[in-house]
Amino acid sequence: MTAFRVLRAAERKAERWRNGGGVTRPIAVFPSDAGQGDFVWRASIATIDAAGPFSFFPGIDRWFGVVEGRLCLTIEGQQHKIGADDAMMTFPGEAAVTAKPLDGPTSDFNLMVRRGAAIASVDRGSGAWDIRSEAVLVLAMAAMNVSVGGKSIALQAFDALLCEGAQGYQLAIPATAIIAKISPIAA
Repeated sequence: MTAFRVLRAAERKAERWRNGGGVTRPIAVFPSDAGQGDFVWRASIATIDAAGPFSFFPGIDRWFGVVEGRLCLTIEGQQHKIGADDAMMTFPGEAAVTAKPLDGPTSDFNLMVRRGAAIASVDRGSGAWDIRSEAVLVLAMAAMNVSVGGKSIALQAFDALLCEGAQGYQLAIPATAIIAKISPIAA
């Protein structure tokens, strides 16, 4: 079944991080009734306002990118200074990761995917292409109209569009967005 859902930023509820060190606002989770321990994939926006460690998520692959602000992300001892225009970082959920905001609090995109259950790719960009993944999540960085299957969908800054079961549909994104493509691994 094909579904297009707009996930409004204003409707996201804050949740404490697993380690208690910060706050995240879930965008989408699959399956929709999954908890923190049994999701196949989960996307969220986190706020990092103080230096500290990331929660451990063994068996999970993570994609991470700054949405607003600048951050020093240290993954297994390697420092990366990243901002809203930089490429997404990827690392295993069991890695030792710490973050330190550089110029005040940051907002950050985080996609977690259960290793062996699904595969994903996450990029920043715009353009048009045919959907080839089971799920595509588009996180708007600014107000824009996204076109999918010939239908125009209005998004405000930080709203998301989740396209499920839409393989073969044409997707057009007119301005920079974060685009996550997720497909299950056949058993």
